[in-house]
Amino acid sequence: MFEGTSQKGKIDPEFEYGWYMESIDLHCDGVEDRAKEVLWGMFRGVLRFVTGYRWLDECPMGIDLTGINVTAVARQNEAGKNRHDILGNWDIVFTFTPCEDSSAKVTTRATLESIRKSMERFIRSRYDLKEPEDLSLILLEQQRKELVEKHFIGVVE
Repeated sequence: MFEGTSQKGKIDPEFEYGWYMESIDLHCDGVEDRAKEVLWGMFRGVLRFVTGYRWLDECPMGIDLTGINVTAVARQNEAGKNRHDILGNWDIVFTFTPCEDSSAKVTTRATLESIRKSMERFIRSRYDLKEPEDLSLILLEQQRKELVEKHFIGVVE
């Protein structure tokens, strides 16, 4: 999958994750460990299916988001970490807050999909990997869907 790159087989997931974390703005309110579990797990899963490297660790099963409200927004900011010629500068902001009802399901599937998309864009741009245009796109779509469905619990539609 890394045709045309000099990075073939030289991926350090922890380094890549650290670099990704530098590109976002993370706010946690007493749930830092759970936020790290969610983001590190998802990053590993995305890195694995984007690169096609099966030797990379999968996202762990059963990451529980019950009692946690996760939000993801893009916020314009003159000093933002992301830059686009037309859109200007912005930051991607993930916020993790505990709910008063610890058994509540408040994090939406759409929020997790936003986080996944952010990670996938980062990895694809980092390694100059284009999205497939052949039948392997069907497999990729299945892997994207399964990442949230199979690995995260306590999520609402």
